[in-house]
Amino acid sequence: MFSANQTKFANDKAILNDIAEQRRELEKERVKFRDERNEYNKLIRQEARKESYVDLVRRVLAEYAPKTLEYSPTDTYTSDTDMVLVISDLHCGIEINHYLNKFNSDVLGDRFCTCLQKVVSIQQRHHSENITVLISEVISGLIHENLRCENNQNIIEQFLTVGEYLSNFLTELSKHFNQVNVLVMPGNHSRLSAKKEASLKGENIDNLLIPYLTAVLQNVSNIHCQKNNVDESIAMFNVRGCMAYAVHGDKDTPNNVVQNLTMQYGVCPKFVFMGHRHKNSMDTVYNTKVISAGCWSGVDNYAIDKRLNTRAETVLSVIDDNGLVCNYDIALN
Repeated sequence: MFSANQTKFANDKAILNDIAEQRRELEKERVKFRDERNEYNKLIRQEARKESYVDLVRRVLAEYAPKTLEYSPTDTYTSDTDMVLVISDLHCGIEINHYLNKFNSDVLGDRFCTCLQKVVSIQQRHHSENITVLISEVISGLIHENLRCENNQNIIEQFLTVGEYLSNFLTELSKHFNQVNVLVMPGNHSRLSAKKEASLKGENIDNLLIPYLTAVLQNVSNIHCQKNNVDESIAMFNVRGCMAYAVHGDKDTPNNVVQNLTMQYGVCPKFVFMGHRHKNSMDTVYNTKVISAGCWSGVDNYAIDKRLNTRAETVLSVIDDNGLVCNYDIALN
Protein backbone atom coordinates (compact mmCIF):
# COMPACT_ATOMS: atom_id res chain seq x y z
CA MET A 1 0.00 0.00 0.00
CA PHE A 2 2.84 2.40 0.84
CA SER A 3 4.52 1.75 -2.49
CA ALA A 4 1.23 2.21 -4.36
CA ASN A 5 0.51 5.50 -2.58
CA GLN A 6 4.00 6.84 -3.44
CA THR A 7 3.39 6.07 -7.11
CA LYS A 8 -0.04 7.75 -7.01
CA PHE A 9 1.44 10.83 -5.26
CA ALA A 10 4.14 11.12 -7.90
CA ASN A 11 1.57 10.89 -10.69
CA ASP A 12 -0.66 13.52 -9.02
CA LYS A 13 2.30 15.85 -8.58
CA ALA A 14 3.21 15.52 -12.25
CA ILE A 15 -0.39 16.29 -13.21
CA LEU A 16 -0.42 19.34 -10.93
CA ASN A 17 2.85 20.59 -12.41
CA ASP A 18 1.43 20.16 -15.89
CA ILE A 19 -1.70 22.07 -14.91
CA ALA A 20 0.44 24.88 -13.40
CA GLU A 21 2.48 25.12 -16.59
CA GLN A 22 -0.69 25.33 -18.66
CA ARG A 23 -2.01 28.07 -16.38
CA ARG A 24 1.21 30.04 -16.86
CA GLU A 25 0.86 29.71 -20.61
CA LEU A 26 -2.76 30.84 -20.41
CA GLU A 27 -1.70 33.84 -18.29
CA LYS A 28 0.93 34.77 -20.88
CA GLU A 29 -1.65 34.61 -23.65
CA ARG A 30 -4.05 36.71 -21.58
CA VAL A 31 -1.38 39.38 -21.05
CA LYS A 32 -0.51 39.34 -24.76
CA PHE A 33 -4.18 39.74 -25.66
CA ARG A 34 -4.56 42.63 -23.20
CA ASP A 35 -1.48 44.39 -24.59
CA GLU A 36 -2.72 43.94 -28.15
CA ARG A 37 -6.13 45.30 -27.17
CA ASN A 38 -4.56 48.32 -25.44
CA GLU A 39 -2.35 49.04 -28.46
CA TYR A 40 -5.32 48.75 -30.79
CA ASN A 41 -7.36 51.13 -28.61
CA LYS A 42 -4.41 53.56 -28.59
CA LEU A 43 -4.31 53.55 -32.39
CA ILE A 44 -8.05 54.12 -32.54
CA ARG A 45 -7.73 57.09 -30.13
CA GLN A 46 -4.89 58.59 -32.17
CA GLU A 47 -6.84 58.29 -35.40
CA ALA A 48 -9.90 59.82 -33.76
CA ARG A 49 -7.86 62.74 -32.46
CA LYS A 50 -6.33 63.31 -35.88
CA GLU A 51 -9.79 63.38 -37.45
CA SER A 52 -11.12 65.76 -34.78
CA TYR A 53 -8.05 68.01 -35.20
CA VAL A 54 -8.57 68.14 -38.96
CA ASP A 55 -12.24 68.99 -38.41
CA LEU A 56 -11.18 71.73 -35.99
CA VAL A 57 -8.77 73.25 -38.52
CA ARG A 58 -11.41 73.16 -41.25
CA ARG A 59 -14.04 74.74 -39.00
CA VAL A 60 -11.79 77.54 -37.73
CA LEU A 61 -10.49 78.37 -41.21
CA ALA A 62 -13.99 78.34 -42.63
CA GLU A 63 -15.20 80.76 -39.95
CA TYR A 64 -12.12 83.00 -40.17
CA ALA A 65 -12.76 86.36 -41.81
CA PRO A 66 -9.52 88.35 -42.18
CA LYS A 67 -9.65 92.11 -42.26
CA THR A 68 -8.79 93.94 -45.47
CA LEU A 69 -5.38 95.60 -45.33
CA GLU A 70 -5.07 99.21 -46.45
CA TYR A 71 -1.79 99.86 -48.21
CA SER A 72 -0.26 102.91 -49.80
CA PRO A 73 3.25 103.04 -51.36
CA THR A 74 5.99 104.18 -49.00
CA ASP A 75 8.11 107.28 -49.39
CA THR A 76 11.80 106.77 -50.15
CA TYR A 77 14.24 107.24 -47.26
CA THR A 78 17.97 107.77 -47.53
CA SER A 79 20.33 107.47 -44.56
CA ASP A 80 23.29 105.47 -43.30
CA THR A 81 21.37 103.25 -40.84
CA ASP A 82 18.99 100.30 -40.80
CA MET A 83 16.99 98.80 -37.94
CA VAL A 84 16.41 95.35 -36.48
CA LEU A 85 13.26 94.72 -34.42
CA VAL A 86 12.74 91.52 -32.41
CA ILE A 87 9.16 90.34 -31.86
CA SER A 88 9.55 87.32 -29.60
CA ASP A 89 7.52 85.44 -26.98
CA LEU A 90 4.13 86.93 -27.85
CA HIS A 91 2.25 83.94 -26.37
CA CYS A 92 -1.00 84.86 -28.10
CA GLY A 93 -3.96 83.00 -26.62
CA ILE A 94 -2.98 83.07 -22.97
CA GLU A 95 -5.15 85.05 -20.56
CA ILE A 96 -3.41 86.56 -17.52
CA ASN A 97 -5.13 88.62 -14.87
CA HIS A 98 -3.35 89.10 -11.55
CA TYR A 99 -1.65 91.85 -9.57
CA LEU A 100 1.55 91.72 -11.65
CA ASN A 101 0.14 91.57 -15.18
CA LYS A 102 -2.98 91.67 -17.31
CA PHE A 103 -2.81 90.13 -20.76
CA ASN A 104 -5.15 88.72 -23.40
CA SER A 105 -5.60 88.98 -27.17
CA ASP A 106 -6.97 92.52 -26.94
CA VAL A 107 -4.02 93.65 -24.82
CA LEU A 108 -1.68 92.07 -27.38
CA GLY A 109 -3.29 94.24 -30.06
CA ASP A 110 -2.71 97.32 -27.91
CA ARG A 111 0.95 96.36 -27.49
CA PHE A 112 1.36 96.09 -31.25
CA CYS A 113 0.04 99.64 -31.53
CA THR A 114 2.42 100.82 -28.79
CA CYS A 115 5.37 99.14 -30.48
CA LEU A 116 4.46 100.59 -33.89
CA GLN A 117 4.24 104.13 -32.54
CA LYS A 118 7.64 103.86 -30.84
CA VAL A 119 9.35 102.28 -33.85
CA VAL A 120 8.03 105.01 -36.16
CA SER A 121 9.15 107.69 -33.71
CA ILE A 122 12.67 106.22 -33.55
CA GLN A 123 12.74 105.89 -37.35
CA GLN A 124 11.96 109.57 -37.69
CA ARG A 125 14.83 110.32 -35.34
CA HIS A 126 17.40 108.29 -37.29
CA HIS A 127 15.73 108.33 -40.75
CA SER A 128 16.67 104.66 -41.11
CA GLU A 129 16.18 103.18 -44.56
CA ASN A 130 15.22 99.55 -43.96
CA ILE A 131 14.05 97.34 -41.12
CA THR A 132 14.48 93.62 -40.43
CA VAL A 133 11.75 92.10 -38.27
CA LEU A 134 12.65 88.90 -36.39
CA ILE A 135 9.60 86.94 -35.21
CA SER A 136 9.66 84.05 -32.75
CA GLU A 137 7.19 82.10 -30.58
CA VAL A 138 3.92 83.78 -31.49
CA ILE A 139 1.46 81.48 -29.67
CA SER A 140 1.03 80.32 -26.08
CA GLY A 141 0.79 76.66 -27.12
CA LEU A 142 0.44 73.76 -24.72
CA ILE A 143 3.91 72.85 -23.47
CA HIS A 144 2.95 73.38 -19.80
CA GLU A 145 -0.13 71.89 -18.16
CA ASN A 146 -1.10 75.24 -16.62
CA LEU A 147 -1.17 76.78 -20.10
CA ARG A 148 -4.15 74.59 -20.98
CA CYS A 149 -6.04 76.29 -18.14
CA GLU A 150 -4.80 79.80 -18.94
CA ASN A 151 -5.36 79.66 -22.71
CA ASN A 152 -8.65 81.10 -23.93
CA GLN A 153 -8.08 80.01 -27.56
CA ASN A 154 -7.01 76.78 -29.22
CA ILE A 155 -3.73 76.85 -31.11
CA ILE A 156 -5.38 77.42 -34.51
CA GLU A 157 -7.28 80.44 -33.22
CA GLN A 158 -4.10 81.68 -31.53
CA PHE A 159 -2.21 81.52 -34.83
CA LEU A 160 -4.92 83.25 -36.85
CA THR A 161 -5.25 86.04 -34.28
CA VAL A 162 -1.54 86.80 -34.10
CA GLY A 163 -1.19 86.35 -37.87
CA GLU A 164 -3.70 89.14 -38.43
CA TYR A 165 -1.94 91.41 -35.93
CA LEU A 166 1.43 90.77 -37.58
CA SER A 167 0.17 91.35 -41.12
CA ASN A 168 -1.35 94.72 -40.13
CA PHE A 169 1.76 95.66 -38.17
CA LEU A 170 4.09 94.86 -41.06
CA THR A 171 1.87 96.72 -43.50
CA GLU A 172 2.12 99.85 -41.39
CA LEU A 173 5.90 99.47 -41.13
CA SER A 174 6.10 99.24 -44.92
CA LYS A 175 4.83 102.82 -45.12
CA HIS A 176 7.83 104.12 -43.15
CA PHE A 177 10.73 102.07 -44.52
CA ASN A 178 12.11 101.37 -47.97
CA GLN A 179 12.27 97.61 -47.35
CA VAL A 180 10.80 95.42 -44.61
CA ASN A 181 12.52 92.04 -44.29
CA VAL A 182 10.80 89.35 -42.22
CA LEU A 183 12.43 86.23 -40.75
CA VAL A 184 11.10 83.66 -38.26
CA MET A 185 12.86 81.62 -35.56
CA PRO A 186 10.57 78.84 -34.23
CA GLY A 187 10.09 78.86 -30.45
CA ASN A 188 9.48 76.05 -27.98
CA HIS A 189 5.94 77.21 -27.07
CA SER A 190 4.90 76.74 -30.70
CA ARG A 191 5.82 73.06 -31.05
CA LEU A 192 2.91 70.70 -31.66
CA SER A 193 3.81 68.18 -28.93
CA ALA A 194 3.87 69.06 -25.24
CA LYS A 195 6.83 66.72 -24.69
CA LYS A 196 10.07 67.92 -26.23
CA GLU A 197 11.26 64.33 -26.79
CA ALA A 198 8.13 63.47 -28.78
CA SER A 199 8.36 66.51 -31.06
CA LEU A 200 9.74 66.03 -34.56
CA LYS A 201 12.07 68.66 -36.01
CA GLY A 202 10.08 71.16 -38.02
CA GLU A 203 6.70 70.40 -36.38
CA ASN A 204 6.18 73.95 -35.18
CA ILE A 205 3.35 76.43 -35.65
CA ASP A 206 5.85 79.27 -36.16
CA ASN A 207 6.93 77.61 -39.42
CA LEU A 208 3.52 78.49 -40.89
CA LEU A 209 4.17 82.22 -40.51
CA ILE A 210 6.32 82.73 -43.61
CA PRO A 211 3.87 81.09 -46.08
CA TYR A 212 0.93 82.76 -44.29
CA LEU A 213 2.44 86.27 -44.34
CA THR A 214 3.73 85.78 -47.89
CA ALA A 215 0.18 85.02 -49.06
CA VAL A 216 -1.53 87.78 -47.07
CA LEU A 217 1.05 90.48 -47.91
CA GLN A 218 1.69 89.51 -51.53
CA ASN A 219 0.45 92.88 -52.80
CA VAL A 220 2.76 94.89 -50.52
CA SER A 221 5.81 95.12 -52.75
CA ASN A 222 8.40 96.21 -50.18
CA ILE A 223 7.76 93.45 -47.62
CA HIS A 224 9.99 90.41 -48.12
CA CYS A 225 9.37 87.23 -46.11
CA GLN A 226 12.48 85.06 -46.10
CA LYS A 227 12.68 81.34 -45.40
CA ASN A 228 15.52 79.87 -43.33
CA ASN A 229 17.35 77.71 -45.87
CA VAL A 230 20.23 76.26 -43.83
CA ASP A 231 18.33 75.33 -40.64
CA GLU A 232 14.69 76.07 -39.94
CA SER A 233 15.51 77.20 -36.37
CA ILE A 234 18.27 79.67 -37.34
CA ALA A 235 17.76 82.89 -39.29
CA MET A 236 20.81 84.19 -41.19
CA PHE A 237 20.84 87.66 -42.72
CA ASN A 238 22.91 90.76 -43.46
CA VAL A 239 22.19 94.25 -42.22
CA ARG A 240 24.33 97.14 -43.57
CA GLY A 241 26.92 94.58 -44.64
CA CYS A 242 27.13 92.97 -41.18
CA MET A 243 26.53 89.22 -40.84
CA ALA A 244 23.90 88.29 -38.24
CA TYR A 245 22.27 85.20 -36.79
CA ALA A 246 18.93 84.99 -34.99
CA VAL A 247 17.67 82.11 -32.84
CA HIS A 248 14.83 81.72 -30.40
CA GLY A 249 17.16 80.90 -27.52
CA ASP A 250 15.75 77.66 -26.08
CA LYS A 251 18.68 75.69 -27.55
CA ASP A 252 21.41 78.24 -26.77
CA THR A 253 22.59 80.63 -24.08
CA PRO A 254 24.07 84.11 -24.49
CA ASN A 255 27.40 82.69 -23.29
CA ASN A 256 27.73 79.89 -25.88
CA VAL A 257 25.60 80.88 -28.87
CA VAL A 258 28.39 82.74 -30.71
CA GLN A 259 30.87 79.89 -30.36
CA ASN A 260 28.33 77.21 -31.26
CA LEU A 261 27.03 78.92 -34.41
CA THR A 262 30.48 80.00 -35.56
CA MET A 263 31.89 76.47 -35.20
CA GLN A 264 28.82 74.90 -36.81
CA TYR A 265 28.60 77.15 -39.88
CA GLY A 266 32.13 78.54 -40.15
CA VAL A 267 31.12 82.20 -40.18
CA CYS A 268 31.61 84.51 -37.21
CA PRO A 269 28.64 86.92 -36.97
CA LYS A 270 28.67 90.58 -36.06
CA PHE A 271 25.35 90.16 -34.23
CA VAL A 272 23.28 87.40 -32.66
CA PHE A 273 19.65 88.15 -31.75
CA MET A 274 17.75 85.98 -29.24
CA GLY A 275 14.50 85.73 -27.31
CA HIS A 276 13.25 83.15 -24.79
CA ARG A 277 14.67 84.74 -21.62
CA HIS A 278 11.91 87.35 -21.37
CA LYS A 279 14.20 90.34 -20.78
CA ASN A 280 16.12 92.88 -22.83
CA SER A 281 19.87 92.59 -22.53
CA MET A 282 23.11 92.85 -24.47
CA ASP A 283 26.45 91.13 -24.05
CA THR A 284 29.69 91.10 -26.03
CA VAL A 285 31.30 87.76 -26.85
CA TYR A 286 34.69 88.50 -28.44
CA ASN A 287 33.62 91.05 -31.09
CA THR A 288 30.04 89.82 -31.46
CA LYS A 289 27.08 91.63 -29.91
CA VAL A 290 24.55 89.20 -28.39
CA ILE A 291 21.23 91.04 -28.13
CA SER A 292 18.33 89.45 -26.22
CA ALA A 293 14.73 90.67 -26.47
CA GLY A 294 11.99 90.61 -23.88
CA CYS A 295 8.55 89.01 -23.71
CA TRP A 296 5.38 90.58 -25.10
CA SER A 297 2.93 88.76 -22.81
CA GLY A 298 4.70 89.66 -19.55
CA VAL A 299 4.80 87.54 -16.41
CA ASP A 300 2.42 84.55 -16.20
CA ASN A 301 1.66 82.05 -13.43
CA TYR A 302 4.48 79.75 -14.52
CA ALA A 303 6.97 82.61 -14.16
CA ILE A 304 5.53 83.61 -10.78
CA ASP A 305 6.04 80.05 -9.50
CA LYS A 306 9.68 80.36 -10.62
CA ARG A 307 9.90 83.72 -8.75
CA LEU A 308 10.47 85.58 -12.02
CA ASN A 309 9.00 88.95 -12.91
CA THR A 310 9.77 91.11 -15.97
CA ARG A 311 7.83 93.83 -17.76
CA ALA A 312 6.50 93.37 -21.27
CA GLU A 313 9.25 94.75 -23.51
CA THR A 314 11.26 94.29 -26.68
CA VAL A 315 14.41 95.72 -28.25
CA LEU A 316 15.08 97.76 -31.41
CA SER A 317 18.64 97.99 -32.73
CA VAL A 318 19.95 100.76 -34.96
CA ILE A 319 22.90 99.62 -37.13
CA ASP A 320 25.19 101.39 -39.58
CA ASP A 321 28.07 100.25 -41.76
CA ASN A 322 30.42 100.06 -38.76
CA GLY A 323 28.10 98.01 -36.55
CA LEU A 324 25.75 98.80 -33.67
CA VAL A 325 24.83 102.45 -33.19
CA CYS A 326 22.45 101.93 -30.26
CA ASN A 327 19.71 99.73 -28.76
CA TYR A 328 16.30 101.01 -27.72
CA ASP A 329 14.40 99.42 -24.84
CA ILE A 330 10.76 99.48 -25.91
CA ALA A 331 8.31 99.08 -23.02
CA LEU A 332 5.04 97.61 -24.27
CA ASN A 333 2.72 98.23 -21.32
